[in-house]
Amino acid sequence: MKVRASSAQADIPWQGESSWQELRTAITAICAGLGEKEAEIREIAQQMQYGYRQLDEPMDVLCGRSCITCQEICCRRATLWYDLPDLLFIYLISAKLPPRQISRVSDGACCNLGTRGCVLPRWQRPFICSWYLCGAQQLELSSVPEGGQLKEQIECLRKSRKQLFAHCVEAVSP
Repeated sequence: MKVRASSAQADIPWQGESSWQELRTAITAICAGLGEKEAEIREIAQQMQYGYRQLDEPMDVLCGRSCITCQEICCRRATLWYDLPDLLFIYLISAKLPPRQISRVSDGACCNLGTRGCVLPRWQRPFICSWYLCGAQQLELSSVPEGGQLKEQIECLRKSRKQLFAHCVEAVSP
């Protein structure tokens, strides 16, 4: 799991510039070596991007209701980072990778936390930023009919993400 109530930067992989550059090179090589599986893998990535678009509005509404009054905002207390499936997906969709790993700024918040929430489009965030629902959000979702649908959409993305990663590994394995 990628949520930790720790502020230790050492817990985050690929935090240094050299290790991030090595990872960027590896992701680029993996995506260039997908071979006959490339079309299938890119289709999964496109389906995932559509899934993220479907989450945008309901998640924005949910966060607008719950995060405004929250005393323990996840973006301030949790340690977040991009993992390999996040980065493979982002690269397959955009042919780019984030310039650096997620980090914390001086007040302890995620480097992507702006005055109105996250500055990144949902599909460019670590997946944890979409699937983690705090207690207040869980309670909110249990009281509205569309709550179950939102959870199903998140679960569908989780499955597609695992499928994308597994197919990438299979495609480049000897």
